[in-house]
Amino acid sequence: MIGSRDGLLSLYESGSVEKPEYEAGLMYRRCFETLSHSDTGFAELRTMRAEQLARWEALAGTGRQLWVLRLVAGQGRAVNSLGAGGAARLANTKALVEVLRAIAMERGLRQ
Repeated sequence: MIGSRDGLLSLYESGSVEKPEYEAGLMYRRCFETLSHSDTGFAELRTMRAEQLARWEALAGTGRQLWVLRLVAGQGRAVNSLGAGGAARLANTKALVEVLRAIAMERGLRQ
């Protein structure tokens, strides 16, 4: 990962996302990336990761949370690329932090 190109890492390095949420985002990304590959040799792993991804995405309380989770934690896009202006960036960051906190709690990374 290159920090200047990875939205999740950039948020962590700037202090907008704490370590438990960052780790939760990385776990989400591993599942997300597994499903984006068409390799059929790991069908069982893909099934397990798809189930985990579905559970984590169900923790998203709003459409914005799911959208930002997929784009930033899943694809590595920068929050700034999702909308113009400071208000959009703040709303998107807040939505991401909330869903990552829920994932971190579910995984026992945060209490």
